[in-house]
Amino acid sequence: MGRLRLIDFDQVTLSSLNRHAVATRSDVGLTKVESCKRHFQTFNPQCDVEAVPRMFTQEAATELILGRTDPDGLSVRPDYVIDCIDDATTKAALVAFCMHHNLPMICSLAAGGKSDPTRIRIGDLADPMRDPLARKLRSVLRNDNVWHWLDRPGEGSNDGGRKHTNVTGALPHGTGVKVVYSTQNPVCPLEPLTQQQREEGASNFGAVENFRVRVMPVLGTVPALFGMSAASFVLCELGKKEFAPLASRKMSSKTVRKIRERLRKSEYDQYNVDGLQFKVSEDDVSYLMEHVWHMRCAYTGIHMEGSRAKKLCLKRWNVALPASIDNLILLTESASVVHARMTSRTGTVPCRDPHSDNEEPSEEVLQFAKGAMLYCIAAQEYNFERVKWNHSSGVNGGGIGRSGGFLGKTGTILFQCCVVLAVALSVGYILTQKPVQQ
Repeated sequence: MGRLRLIDFDQVTLSSLNRHAVATRSDVGLTKVESCKRHFQTFNPQCDVEAVPRMFTQEAATELILGRTDPDGLSVRPDYVIDCIDDATTKAALVAFCMHHNLPMICSLAAGGKSDPTRIRIGDLADPMRDPLARKLRSVLRNDNVWHWLDRPGEGSNDGGRKHTNVTGALPHGTGVKVVYSTQNPVCPLEPLTQQQREEGASNFGAVENFRVRVMPVLGTVPALFGMSAASFVLCELGKKEFAPLASRKMSSKTVRKIRERLRKSEYDQYNVDGLQFKVSEDDVSYLMEHVWHMRCAYTGIHMEGSRAKKLCLKRWNVALPASIDNLILLTESASVVHARMTSRTGTVPCRDPHSDNEEPSEEVLQFAKGAMLYCIAAQEYNFERVKWNHSSGVNGGGIGRSGGFLGKTGTILFQCCVVLAVALSVGYILTQKPVQQ
């Protein structure tokens, strides 16, 4: 790492030492950026650390983010922006600025009230469901028209979902902003206002005007874990060793089983598929709903998170082909009725009637849904796991066919025989050895 610019107006206090990864009691009273600079230079003096003790604001964004110049006087763009702001409005201003200037960034979301380190995830800003800061941040960005399509109300019923979204086929690709978040529900609420704050007015006690006054208790280790997660992601990105973060499961096992059972019953009732012919596993259902369709109806974009996911169903895209990960579309119950009507016209893929009512999705949405299923085919990491366990379908091409594995059934049997033979030879060798004389 050659250069770091640290921007923060706050100071190290005794009350913040429990969650400050590098500051000690001797740093109390220093700005946090100066404390970090001193620590970084103790082990990497070659790194040029610039400490900027200022608060980020929308008005000062250009100066703070793009203000550095090279020897020729040209503005130098940062390679990556890491956002650790805990105020949603200020955070939204930074996100909007980075999106406008096409700057790669990752945001750290709420660490307060969280305690389980195994629940920390890296994903898209559209993913977190139990994070109040993410919810507030998305709301501010919607109101500022940064993402005019994100969870914006549309016409008609919402089918029990969060709101109508994306009638033009822009989702479920997500927002494009990476975030570090925890899937854990907060284990404690915000601290209540004191008697003095209630009597004199909470606004008189904020460190900065319009900043929140109530605080969330913080377990000191968790913010450091958030920071380490963000740093790991950024270092791998800059080092061209990118990885695809494993998204968290948004459904309970019970919900996954229920949706799979609904699909199995539909396959039997409509296509007489039963028993070994039905080859869609619970892992397939979870993968499709979370990683491909992101819990959204492919036609309406309605977000059916949490318990509302039980109202979703998987249907064949091409009714002439068997159900598989690259031939299943996620729909609400009402959208599935429209889908059945559209597929009945062709006997294969859905076809829109230009003289039909507005219930049917546009041609653009249909093309989007078709393209989203191609993502299933390209999901190499997921399919490689499926191939290892000899599931029914895999990646088309590359020597991996519909038989579901590199070696097929014959290869699996040969491998098992080799394992048994190796164990038998090892046991036989041990039994034939003479005991060591004392």
